Amino acid sequence: THAQIMTIPGTTTTVQFIFIDTILMCGKTDPTKRSLKPMGPQSQAQADEEWAWINETLQQSTADWIIMGGHYPGKE
Repeated sequence: THAQIMTIPGTTTTVQFIFIDTILMCGKTDPTKRSLKPMGPQSQAQADEEWAWINETLQQSTADWIIMGGHYPGKE
């Protein structure tokens, strides 16, 4: 999980990129049935901490723009 605020070159506009690990929050899918919903997090406590971090990061952001991306691997 990572978040960084940057100024767009040649402007005073700021952008914050927030990258999250979606497996930490929602778990893995069955590799043979990828169309099914994820199985849930391995640790609900870790998932709750991640959600709290996301909420706090979004609330405290001073950026003009926020771009968020999550990672969910196609293969293990």
